[in-house]
Amino acid sequence: SDVATVFQFFGEILSRALTWISSDLHAKDNGLYIGTKKVGGAAQAHRGRALLYHTTLLVQESPVCMETILSAMRPGYCAGGIASRPRQTTTLSEQRATPFEPQELVTPIVEALASSLGVVPCALGVLTPQENQRSIELQTTKYGSPEWNARL
Repeated sequence: SDVATVFQFFGEILSRALTWISSDLHAKDNGLYIGTKKVGGAAQAHRGRALLYHTTLLVQESPVCMETILSAMRPGYCAGGIASRPRQTTTLSEQRATPFEPQELVTPIVEALASSLGVVPCALGVLTPQENQRSIELQTTKYGSPEWNARL
């Protein structure tokens, strides 16, 4: 599908999966919002018939100010591709009377994805030895490096 359709499809799945947090949680473009405040953003990449879709959810407050993390909020920002559109943010935990852990989001999101993609029942599995080895390689050679994690 086209980019907008993919954002709409997955955004609606996430919105339905997380309505227990707020009935006002909704998808718009590539973001998830509660009211006018952003609680998540998504991106996608298409390669032939393959699609990589990923999203970020703001679950708990952080001692790090959002302005220090988001490139688009820094002086002199220049977009390299699709420009960011900074919005006022909130966290999912701020929308509830009691805080919760990120792990509590996994089951509702997995179940909503499985149902929407027609993979029901959905059973938990484990990584194959090859998948586990590859994840260790990527952590060691790329994603665990200080250079990768210090890129801002």
